[in-house]
Amino acid sequence: MKKKKMIWSAVLGLLLGLCLSLSAMAQETSATGTVILQRPSLEGETLSPISPYGTYLSHGSCSLTKAGPGLVYISGSTSCHRVVQTATVAVYLEQLDGTWWTYDSASSTGYSTYEVSVGRYVSVPTGYYYRVEGAHTVTSTSGVYESGTSISDGIYI
Repeated sequence: MKKKKMIWSAVLGLLLGLCLSLSAMAQETSATGTVILQRPSLEGETLSPISPYGTYLSHGSCSLTKAGPGLVYISGSTSCHRVVQTATVAVYLEQLDGTWWTYDSASSTGYSTYEVSVGRYVSVPTGYYYRVEGAHTVTSTSGVYESGTSISDGIYI
């Protein structure tokens, strides 16, 4: 009985070690602290606090998808709790070349709406890490302004 427990403990320990090492191989961290993942698609959620929970601004997201060799698809959306005067989403494709810098961008503004989105394909040089940062803003009909940001993890193209 004692021998079985030792064997099961050893097996569980090996499985745990294998899981942890596979997890560590699937991601690394850049010098700026951004997690770099080896996945073909990444999405970022609203990061900046919207206080108090956003009377108008509900949610913001951005995403980066590897669409082929040297081709990515960047997109983002801004959602509101109710119809607003203007809703804007801007997405910034950033390249890591020592530091993160804006490589390309896209934006869209909607009027008298509760949601706006943008997306487009971008040709990029291979051999670099890329990420997308989103800026989400809304202005109510009474002039209340709310904003938030989102950011994806980095992906190697």
